[in-house]
Amino acid sequence: MANFLTQLLPNTQDSEIKYIAFILKNPNEAYLISEHYFFDDTCKLILQSVKKVLEKNLSFNIDEIYYFCKEEKPNFEKSILTDIAQKSTENIQFIKEVLRENYIKYSTITKLENLIVDATTKESISFDKLTSQIDSLYNSLHDLSSVTIETSEDLANKHLEILEQRKKGIKKRSLGYRVLDQNILRPAAPEEMTGIVGMKGGAKSTFVKNIENRLIAKGIPVVSVNLEMSVESCNDRIACMRMNIPLSELLRRDMNPRLETKIKKEIESYKNIKNYLFYSQPTLSLSELDGLLYKAKHIFKNRGVIQDDLYMFVVIDLLDMVDEFSESQSSYNIKTAINKLHAINRKHGCHFLLVLQANENKLRSGKIFKKPEELDYYKIGLEDIEGSAAIAQRCRVVMTLTRPVQMKKRFFPEENERWDLEEDIINVNVCKQNDGPEFFTKFILTNTFRICQYIDCQEDVE
Repeated sequence: MANFLTQLLPNTQDSEIKYIAFILKNPNEAYLISEHYFFDDTCKLILQSVKKVLEKNLSFNIDEIYYFCKEEKPNFEKSILTDIAQKSTENIQFIKEVLRENYIKYSTITKLENLIVDATTKESISFDKLTSQIDSLYNSLHDLSSVTIETSEDLANKHLEILEQRKKGIKKRSLGYRVLDQNILRPAAPEEMTGIVGMKGGAKSTFVKNIENRLIAKGIPVVSVNLEMSVESCNDRIACMRMNIPLSELLRRDMNPRLETKIKKEIESYKNIKNYLFYSQPTLSLSELDGLLYKAKHIFKNRGVIQDDLYMFVVIDLLDMVDEFSESQSSYNIKTAINKLHAINRKHGCHFLLVLQANENKLRSGKIFKKPEELDYYKIGLEDIEGSAAIAQRCRVVMTLTRPVQMKKRFFPEENERWDLEEDIINVNVCKQNDGPEFFTKFILTNTFRICQYIDCQEDVE
């Protein structure tokens, strides 16, 4: 009788093939579905081969997938892949749910068959064994549920382990700057998010690039998602920061040969940085971000630069360019999107640094500054975050950036010669910290894109 009931289950081969077709077009989705959902050996082989291509960081194409499929199954034909790649990928969430439900049915019915076989055998069966099988059957309905319940003992053991790790310095996280780490009680904590808010031209991207650069030097795995700035612009800024040279020098056609050699040597040294990954496509969905983080973990693992807790520091610049945020038509849509982003962060145990655009409606609607000095004290608040208050609610820490000199040039352009002589100070106002007090600090932006802590006009030396 064993395996009789499972034979009555519907054949899901067509659904499996459709999902594989979807994965061939969206490879990072390979990590978002369990291999247990696939009963067709060919589909399971393709799924495994897709993961191998991603884990080895190879160019993603049919030829590479075919290589790994054939390696595992010598008689595998390439036409199988090309035929599947042409299949429709519509209603993919429904297909995914069909595969999940079928697996639950298979798992449950298999246990039921085993129970029936044991219960109807002529041999005596112990009451304990029968009870155990009934419990197993009941629990199988919840095996794939996302609900996880922990006892007080589980919580206590986890907390004791965390305390021990803190004692050894293992759990100490950082936002790159000493002044931030000293005043934020739990800087860059795993499973939490920090928001950096600024106006256009407010040095948000430069500030986070400085944070990235400092964390890379500390050996922390960093994933930099850049949806707004071009690769060329990012590379130029990183080079200027690392070599402490102005952009004008880097862009010169008649560059000094000695400087050119120095610059090329420094850029070559980037190749040795193993704890930094960069995403530069102009579009990204939350689902793609989820898959990207799985891929990043595998790359960092292979390079030996990630700890057992798989912690990564993830920068998203700008958040409102992520598909679900850019397409949002209401505050409800944004709330739904930020909740999903938060869930992704919790799942991966990362820290997300979100770059947020400030809403400038106040300035457009007639905010008038009578004197330039008023701009030295102008601050952005939580209410100025473009989009929705839901984003500020999900961030445990929110800091706002303002550049008085930049604003003076905007509102009092007739005195630009005067403003060119002023230091380019960045006022950082930590206007939200769930676990500690709000505070204010200053930084200086140099002409080499380096941002240093403001201490008697001296550069912050770590």
